[in-house]
Amino acid sequence: MSTASGASTAPTTSSTSTESTPTETTSTGSGPDSTSPSSAAPDGATPDGATSTSTSPIISVTEGAQRTLVLADAFSPGKWTEGSYQPAGTATQLQAMAAKLYCSDVAVMEYRFAPTVGTFKVDVAQSMDSATSDGTVEFSLVADGRQRQTKSIKFKERQQLDTDMAGVTVIKISATQTTSSCSNDVTALVTNVSIAGS
Repeated sequence: MSTASGASTAPTTSSTSTESTPTETTSTGSGPDSTSPSSAAPDGATPDGATSTSTSPIISVTEGAQRTLVLADAFSPGKWTEGSYQPAGTATQLQAMAAKLYCSDVAVMEYRFAPTVGTFKVDVAQSMDSATSDGTVEFSLVADGRQRQTKSIKFKERQQLDTDMAGVTVIKISATQTTSSCSNDVTALVTNVSIAGS
């Protein structure tokens, strides 16, 4: 079928769709509802309002009370760590403070006290996972620079040391490997530290 000459062709219309982009508004924080409250805590306080401190603890025990101490209570923990250990000669693990001692090595932890009256007690042992079972560890209690008590224990032995706390400000617990002909390390344990107030 022929197309008549001179017939006009319908023009093609191009339709362009224009989408408006939402304008993002940034709050300047000038109004009371423009931003959420700042989460920054004031100096010396945690966000929940608890007061934090970078100083080490000073221990206070009220008259007649009893308290168990952990490594976090130590003013200076030294090389001691805290975890689950099995004392040699026992069948179960318990929470204890431990220090790995090489030949003639010494580990010291220090507790400091407000004026307290009572008895300071320490239970000690060697760990089942010590590198040698032939080691000897000497434990000592030193109160205000004066040695109060010393006990040496072999692998499967357990002992308790204690000292009166009247007028005492600083107590140090020290452990030293004293093995003769030493050739390996031992792990000293402090299985309990407690204060019985009087």
